[in-house]
Order: sequence, then structure tokens, then C-alpha cells
Amino acid sequence: MCLVASLVPAAPTEHPSAPPNAPPIDPPVHGRISRRFQSVLDNCRGRDRTIADLEEMLSGEGFTVLVLLLSLPFVLPVPLPISLPFGLAIFFFSASIALDRDPWLPPKIRHHSVPGKLLEKILAGVIRLTLRIEKFAQPRLGFMENRAAVSAAAWGMAFGGLLLCLPLPIPGTNCLPALSIILLAAGILEKDGLFVCGGFIFSALAIAYIGATVWAGKSGVFWLWQQIS
Repeated sequence: MCLVASLVPAAPTEHPSAPPNAPPIDPPVHGRISRRFQSVLDNCRGRDRTIADLEEMLSGEGFTVLVLLLSLPFVLPVPLPISLPFGLAIFFFSASIALDRDPWLPPKIRHHSVPGKLLEKILAGVIRLTLRIEKFAQPRLGFMENRAAVSAAAWGMAFGGLLLCLPLPIPGTNCLPALSIILLAAGILEKDGLFVCGGFIFSALAIAYIGATVWAGKSGVFWLWQQIS
């Protein structure tokens, strides 16, 4: 009986199949940041992707890499109809890094789809910028070895994510917060205290610039109303 059983081939084990419309995702690539983003680009060619897909592609790399990826498009000369979902995703991922917990995203944000052609254009620019960052980022000043410093930088990124969500039709209001997030994220990844200090400086500049433009706009509207009335 045992001999017969051993000669009969075992039935193949059934595994849950992926949804029929879900495009395959290659395993994540480890290494320098630009190499990781090149892997993401290869996965996105001709395919619409969600933030959940990007999270899966960068699994095991730490969510700081994902925050960096989501913030870099804001300094590219590419029209971005993604300010709110990307800004909220940056906030939630950064808060998770600061609290050292697994990230949580609202389902609507997690499954927000970005067209494949737009992603390809964004990622090509992201890789070029990342190669430049890698030339200058290096372990410096030492304090980024401290968990409290990492948490403070992560809260700075979370604040920058909220600034990106503001619906302000003012040129430059996205660029300064994005630069702050990029420097903070690169500082965490490369343990570069100088980059982190620069990130907080750009965060202060973003607050000052947005505050000044809002105040100027409000004063202009008030003056115009006085002239009309």
C-alpha cells in the first residue's frame, strides 16, 4: 500500500491566485536608492500602479525610501494631479517612521491609481535627481545614529506632507516642502546630519513663504474690496 502511494504523484498544492487584472510585481531590488527606483520603473512600464503597489515594490527597504519616492516628483517639471494623495501618503508613512510602527493608510489613498505613462515620466526624473543626491549624501555629524533624531526628522517629513496637501494656487508652495522632505529622507537613509539640518531649514522657509503669500493675498483682497466699496 505504501509502495503504491509512493508511486502515485501527489496532487499539486493549490495557491491563492492573484486577481486576474493585477499586473505582476517583480521582487524588490536592494542597493543604492537610484537602483531601487530603477527597479520600480521597470515594474511600472506601461502599467497603472497604486500607492499600495509602490509600497510592495519597495518592501523591506524601509518606508523612508517610499517617502523619498513620493516627494521627489514635486520638484520635477511635471504636472501633478496627485498632490493630495501623495501628500497624505507622505504624512502617514512619515508618522509611522516617527512612531516606529507599521504604517496605516486610508484605503482610498492606498488604492489611488496613477497612470503608467505619468509614473514613467516621474520615475525617470526621480532617478536623475537621486543620482545627484547620492553624490553628496554621506554619514556626517553623527547625531543621526540616535533614534530620537530619526524620529524628529520623520515628524519634519510628516509636516511637509501636510503642507503638500494644502490647496494653494500659488507657485512654489509645493517645491519648498518637497525639498525639505527630500533632504530629511536622504539624511535618514544616509545618516547625513547635514542633510537633515538643511531639511529643517527648508521647512522653515516653506512656512515663511506660504505664510507671507497668504498674508499678502489676504491684504490684497482687503485693499481691493476697500477700493470697490
